[in-house]
Amino acid sequence: MKMPETLAEWQDYIDGLSGADLWSKANNANTQLFADILLAEGFTMTEVEQIVTMFAERLLTDDQKLPETGAFDMRSLI
Repeated sequence: MKMPETLAEWQDYIDGLSGADLWSKANNANTQLFADILLAEGFTMTEVEQIVTMFAERLLTDDQKLPETGAFDMRSLI
């Protein structure tokens, strides 16, 4: 699967995740490496934060706790 290229594609992708798969991908998204990759692809830092926020919101709707550590404080984003 190719990586989403727009915020709308990211939202659709994240909305389709749940359980352990969501948790794993949300933790991977909350890293400097993930941010650097998106920035290199042309996303702005604001858009990167929006994508990480999408992951945080999806974790909550999936009744999961937010990660305690990471590049972003997910609790402050929502």
